[in-house]
Amino acid sequence: MAGFSFNYRSVPRIAKPKRGSVTTSLLKSFSWRLWATADTLLLAWWVTGELSWAFSIGTGELMAKFAMYYLHERAWAQVPWGRKRRGGDRPARSVSKALSWRTIATLTTVGLALLITGDTETALSIGGLELGTKLLLYYLHERLWTRIIDHYDPIPQQP
Repeated sequence: MAGFSFNYRSVPRIAKPKRGSVTTSLLKSFSWRLWATADTLLLAWWVTGELSWAFSIGTGELMAKFAMYYLHERAWAQVPWGRKRRGGDRPARSVSKALSWRTIATLTTVGLALLITGDTETALSIGGLELGTKLLLYYLHERLWTRIIDHYDPIPQQP
C-alpha cells in the first residue's frame, strides 16, 4: 500500500459538504467528537487505571464538547483569514483553529476530570497528555475535511 486514499464515493449523497455550511459544521462536529472522545477515553483510562472514570470523563466530554465544537466551527466559518482563493484552507488556518479549539477543549477536559476524580494531579495529567494527542489529531482532521470539501464544493477557476 503506497499511501492513504480516501474513497469520496463512500460519503452518502445527502451529506455532501459545502464550504462554510451548517451541514458541514455538523458533520465535522460529529466526526471530530468520534476521534476526540476515543482519544480522551483511552488517555483517561491509561492515567487513572479506572475504566469507569474514563467512561464518565468521555461521556461528559462528548455531551459538553459537541455543542462547543459546533459553535467553534460556526465562528471560524465567519473568518475569511487563511482560506485559499481557489478553495480549501491554508495549513496556517488549520493550525490556528487547532490552537483555539485546543485551549477551550483542554480546559473543559481538565475541569471534567477534576470533577470526576477529585484529584488535581490526575486532571492535569489527562489534560496535558491530551494537548499533544489532540493537536495532532485535530490538524489531521482539518486537513482531511479540507480535501473532502475541495472535492465536493470546488471553487471555480477564474478566467
